[in-house]
Amino acid sequence: MRSSRARALEATINRLLAGGPKFFVKDHRAVSASGDPLRYPARTQRLDYEAEVAVVIGKGGRDIKSDDFTSHVWGYTLFNDWSVRDNVSFGPDFAYSKNFDTSATIGPWIVVNEGIDPQDIPIECRVNGELRQSGNTHSMVHSFAALGEHLSRDTTLWPGDLIASGTPKGTAVDSSRQETDGSFPDTLFVKPGDVVEVSSTLIGTIRNEVVKPTG
Repeated sequence: MRSSRARALEATINRLLAGGPKFFVKDHRAVSASGDPLRYPARTQRLDYEAEVAVVIGKGGRDIKSDDFTSHVWGYTLFNDWSVRDNVSFGPDFAYSKNFDTSATIGPWIVVNEGIDPQDIPIECRVNGELRQSGNTHSMVHSFAALGEHLSRDTTLWPGDLIASGTPKGTAVDSSRQETDGSFPDTLFVKPGDVVEVSSTLIGTIRNEVVKPTG
């Protein structure tokens, strides 16, 4: 008999597959770089990391076909999709949980003209040196090409736009076991003082310390 966790995971995957790619938009004002302090939001007790790879658009376009998408890609970079996990669903508040100052860490640079297969990029995440995530873009639910085709329908993608991969298993939220009362412990979620590193052997490493804001 399969566990409830396995059934929940299968239901999540089926929901993500149904009806094409699901996405949200990160505010460009939320961007931070490797080495920048990550501002711990006052509204959360459960701040999570998400190690991702992002393609950087080099040639703009609209209604791009998936088999032509790579010609629009300039390069590849790393992306930490910091997320607030307190009482969040896939409803109207989802984008709110993804956007706050410093919540989109990218870098450490953009890798171009290296013959990289976008669907074979390894990615890892460490918290205080402990390996939390280890994956590869070949496991994406929807490929970068499929995402590019979907996102460019009736909407122009511009040079400098980023499309992120989504994250492998190992985030704090999917690694936390639900308590009998329905709550989730906050043990694995990051706190001020923690150092989070997202890395790929093909791209590099981004590193940020979580800090409590002073104002």
